[in-house]
Parts: sequence; C-alpha cells; structure tokens
Amino acid sequence: MKRMIRTTLAAALVTSTAFAVQAKQSSYEMVILHVEGAALKRGAVIDGNQPLALNSGAKVTLVGADGKTITLQGPSAAAPAQLGSKSGSDAKSSGKVAAILGALLSNEQRSTRALGVVRSATPTGSGKLPDAWAVNVEQSGTKCVGADVVKLWRPDNSVEAKLQIRRAQSARSAKAQWPAGQEFLSVNSRVFQDGQNYIVSINGRSSEMKISVMPAGLDSPGEQAAWMARNNCRDQALAMVDRIR
Repeated sequence: MKRMIRTTLAAALVTSTAFAVQAKQSSYEMVILHVEGAALKRGAVIDGNQPLALNSGAKVTLVGADGKTITLQGPSAAAPAQLGSKSGSDAKSSGKVAAILGALLSNEQRSTRALGVVRSATPTGSGKLPDAWAVNVEQSGTKCVGADVVKLWRPDNSVEAKLQIRRAQSARSAKAQWPAGQEFLSVNSRVFQDGQNYIVSINGRSSEMKISVMPAGLDSPGEQAAWMARNNCRDQALAMVDRIR
C-alpha cells in the first residue's frame, strides 16, 4: 500500500513538473514599442502568447524576442505572437531582443520624466537623430555603423566645415570639406575599424568616438535596435525603434 502511494506521488510530481516546464516553454516575450488609444505602457514586456484585448481604434506595435514585429489593431483579442511568423512554441530568442528594448524604453521614460521634457518629433535643434544610422559628429561616445557607408551628421550645418578624422593615438588622418547647408556626409566604412577610438574634428572642435560595426545577419529593425542598445548607441537605438511601425 505504501509503495503504491509513493508511486502515485512520484507520478503526480513528474506530471506537475512537466506541466510547469511546458508552461514556461510556451511563454514568449514581446515588448510594446508604440501605443495608440490603449492603456498600455511603452516598453512593457508581455507574454505574446496571451490574448491582448484592444478596443476599436486602438493600435499597438510589438517586437518579439527574435526581433520580429507585430502590429495589432482593435477591436482584437488575439495573442500577438500567434499572428507572426513564429509562435512561442517554436520561437527561439536570438539575444533577448524584447528584454533589451524593454530596458531601453523604460530608461528613456525615466530620463524623460526626470528632465520634465518630451522627445520632440523633429530633430532640428533638439539633438535627436534624424536617422538611426546618423553619426552625430558633435557628440562624443560610442557610434554604431553599418558595414558599407558611414553617415556622418552635424546638427549645425549653417557654415562650411573642415572635417578631419584620425584614429586615437595616431597622427594619420582623413580630411574633407563639408559644404554649408549639407546635413549629412557619407564616408567609406574603410575609414573606420570596429572597436577603435577616433577623433573627429569639425572646424577645430573635436569629439572622440568609439566605433561599433554591425555584424552580418541582423536583418530586422528590432534586432538592429537591440544590437545598438547593447553597444551603448542609445540615441541610435531609440531612433531605430521610432522607425518600427
């Protein structure tokens, strides 16, 4: 009798453990990027395999753990992950995109509240990047670039400028004239090397930048935004998020 009870308890334990593992595996992280007409928080990470109730007129854009983007429009009670190319049962996280972007957006909101300002929709005079791949030459820090062309940007382009780029601890430099009224200047990516620091001077004013070159295989904007955030290119990551609609 005792042996039967032990066997029954063991079977119940195995069954409950299997259910718990199955429930854990079936969850799928998604982050809310944009919200219109719904009481949802930008940057919140949710289980995409659970129904998300939206009233008529509401619109929500989410990115999953694998970088895939889903847009839901109300009225709807669908599970966002089930509408994408992958569901929580077979999706594999490639770097926890949802978690990384959730942290990025949560930090943005805390910074915005602390400053008492709202991110402007227009970049002119605000310092906000006009493009996710724009490298602000007037600001030091880590800059994320693509593998082909580096898109330099200067917020104040009212006068012609002398551009000089040199690797830190090196005397060799590349020089160019930057015409007045020209917001962007494209530079061949071979000027820069991944992981290296560079001094960029505009009419004698210098900024120091560390360059991170995007690796191959990051095809979706969600993956690219998460990579930018991981590499401390915060402003570029936010600009990339703004592109996802």
